[in-house]
This record gives sequence, C-alpha cells and structure tokens, in this order.
Amino acid sequence: MSVIMKNHRGVFETIRTYRGRPFELPAHLRRLRASARTLRIPILENNRSLTQRIITQCRIRGETRLKIIVTPSGRLIEATALRFSKKIYTSGVAVATYQVERKNPAVKSIERKAEDTAYAKASNRGYFDALLVRRDATIPEASRSNLFLVKHGIIYTANRHILYGITRAVILQLAKRSFKIDYFLPTLHDLYEADECFLTRTSTGIVPVVKVNRRKIGNGKPGPITKQLMKLFERYV
Repeated sequence: MSVIMKNHRGVFETIRTYRGRPFELPAHLRRLRASARTLRIPILENNRSLTQRIITQCRIRGETRLKIIVTPSGRLIEATALRFSKKIYTSGVAVATYQVERKNPAVKSIERKAEDTAYAKASNRGYFDALLVRRDATIPEASRSNLFLVKHGIIYTANRHILYGITRAVILQLAKRSFKIDYFLPTLHDLYEADECFLTRTSTGIVPVVKVNRRKIGNGKPGPITKQLMKLFERYV
C-alpha cells in the first residue's frame, strides 16, 4: 500500500455494497477507466477479472465500502465496514462552504489536497461535508458529494464543473419520472432561498441537508421531495 500511495498520480473509485452486492459496479468501472485514461494510467486487468476481484471482496457480512486505487505502480482494493449514524436520514445534516477551485472535477484523482483539506476542516467543526465555492461564487458540488436543491417543486443540480456521481445519475433517473429537473450552478444565496437541499454520495445514498453555514434551509427539516426520493432510492437498491 505504501508504494502505491506514494505515487503522485493515481485514480480511485469508492463502491458501496448493499446486501453483499456492489452498487452500480459497471458504471463505477467505466468511470475508473475513464479517469485512468485522462491521466494516462494503464489498468492492466480486464473488466471481467477486476469485477471478479471486487465481488470477492464484497463477500463480507454487513454493509461494506470498497475503495479501488490505481496508480502507475499498481492497484489496491480496500474493504471496510460502513459506520455512520442513521440520524443523518431522519434529522438531516449541516454543511459549510469553503473556497475551493477544483482543477479537474470530472476525474477521481488521488491528487485532491484542497478538497481533502476543506472536508477535514468541515468535519472538525461538526459538519457533514464541505460545499466547494468557485471563484465566480457558484457552488457546483461538495468535497465528497453531489449537490441538489429544490425550489417550488423543481429539482436543481449542476451539470458542469462536477464529478458525475454514480448515485447522482441514479437519482436523476428516478426523479425524472415524477418531478421536473433543471440544471444550473447555484450560489450560496440560491441555497439559502431553497425549500429543500440534499446531497448524494456513494457511501450514504441521499442525505438531507437542513443547514448551510448554520443557517436553516427551508424549515430546517428534511423536505417532502427529498423524503420521496429517499424512498424511491431505497426500493431501487
């Protein structure tokens, strides 16, 4: 592991298991290979071989989080048990904003010092995640999550300057059956004026956001559209 992690170049994917099955594994592998191609890092294993290795790692009781790291020196697959409070779904979470300009957000690179620093600062202050504010004051996403907001029954999310999350894609497919979806880059003012807000992340699915910088979003509780999407997602997985 130390040789792999000492590389300056590398890509990774985080995959969650539900009941021992890796969630959206083909989509994760496609994104891993796309990221590797962008950074010109070879992945020597074919899809079938890599898939079998991942499925073998998934044969662990309970919910599991897999992290696949690929660098020019090799590949590492780590499996850890998921540990987080279920209160994040019922009570929602608070997030904070930090000035961060991502260099290549569409690539899951291990070179993400600014994002990791923002996340650590937010976590140390008791926040669930760090919202990344660009120089133009827009907030495309968080350091570990994709960002959604709801206003007047319409779901909004960014479609550029982001990592195109696997869970985000599933939520968009589920949401378009019942809701109108629009794409734009929100500002902090847009978030404060939203009726609801939520994050999507591989390890936690949909998480309601009830506070941004300690300011309530909507009525300060998980909103009805967020709850409906959480139920749809629960059935999907």
